[in-house]
Amino acid sequence: MTKHMTRIKKVEKKGIFLLYGGLPRTIIESQVIAHVRAMRKEGVDIEVWSYCVTEESYVDAQEMLKKLNNQNIPIKVFRGFRPALPFSEVLNAILLKHHLTKTKFNPSFIRCRTEYSASVAGFLKLTKKFTLIWDCRGDSEEEFLLQRKQWRGIKRMLSFAKLYAIRTRLFWASKQADKTIFVSESLKELHTKKKHNYISSVIPCVADSTYFYFDPTLRSNMRKQLNLNPSDKVVIYSGSLAVWQCFEETFCLIKKFINQGPNFKAIILTPDLKALRQYLGDCPVEKLLCISASLTEVNAYLNAADYSLLLRRPGPINRVASPVKFAEYCLAGLPIIMTNAVEQSYQLANQFGNAITYAFGQELTWPDIFTDAERCQIAEQAKSVLSHEYVSNKYREIYQK
Repeated sequence: MTKHMTRIKKVEKKGIFLLYGGLPRTIIESQVIAHVRAMRKEGVDIEVWSYCVTEESYVDAQEMLKKLNNQNIPIKVFRGFRPALPFSEVLNAILLKHHLTKTKFNPSFIRCRTEYSASVAGFLKLTKKFTLIWDCRGDSEEEFLLQRKQWRGIKRMLSFAKLYAIRTRLFWASKQADKTIFVSESLKELHTKKKHNYISSVIPCVADSTYFYFDPTLRSNMRKQLNLNPSDKVVIYSGSLAVWQCFEETFCLIKKFINQGPNFKAIILTPDLKALRQYLGDCPVEKLLCISASLTEVNAYLNAADYSLLLRRPGPINRVASPVKFAEYCLAGLPIIMTNAVEQSYQLANQFGNAITYAFGQELTWPDIFTDAERCQIAEQAKSVLSHEYVSNKYREIYQK
């Protein structure tokens, strides 16, 4: 090996990143694949195992697998039992053990995304030795209670069964986990109020700095491609149309922005283009670009924009959250119009200097456009906190010890 060749760290441990629900586009590339790729560089060999609980999700996962073939990441997709089925955790644990035996794969650890995956692995752990790592990403109970408010009739009356199932899974995941990763200090505090035996770590949701960064040349070229004038001011929103992401309020702010004058324009990046049509109405569509972009395309649009939007309402769900979009915005050096609902993100944005505080019901004063130098500075600060490269050592310690 010459001194110019990159040294590859010796693989010390093998593990599984366990998912239930298929290979959802919104997370598989930006979070799962990016993480596995970063860890393999650190000498931690991880395979992605995903269980699809419906025929539709299985078909979609097979299509996604074709798109991910060039990633050189081992991904296995299986059919699994629906979580709503009684004793599904036990049944899926039996299925998981069967597939481990069949593939002759003996993982030293299993990282479980969400408490359901951790519950399944918890039952497997009764018969097989490995380190169970629970990847806790939010307040599942509060998320369900918020969803239940929209239910009526029999569905609402029977919702207690699902609430009981969620609480049982949280208890079992806490009992069986050897280690737990929380995405925020607030989330860790929420769970550590109860008795547990696991070792806990706090690692925020991060983004891949090879995909997300600020580049003045990229910004200039993309603005030309989008036929934007140097005097145009552009605000961008990247995400879904979910109620908890406050899209209705976000779109109202976008309309106010673009109605200020001919040089005020907006970009909306979302996979929900069909549902977006109902919001457009009398909106001047010539000043609004709506597109569904792939992971590798998003950064160019972020670079072209001048402001970004991340609105959330105060509440237990958002208080403990750690949005991936926040990391992506910051790595692109964008100023962020945001509420103070997500504690961790708001604190970091104030630390980086890119927080533009907004309160619902109040008029927003749009600041001057940040210079390229200011955006470079924001991006560099974010890279030292919110990039896969920064957290790789933390994850390696969790996996290796």
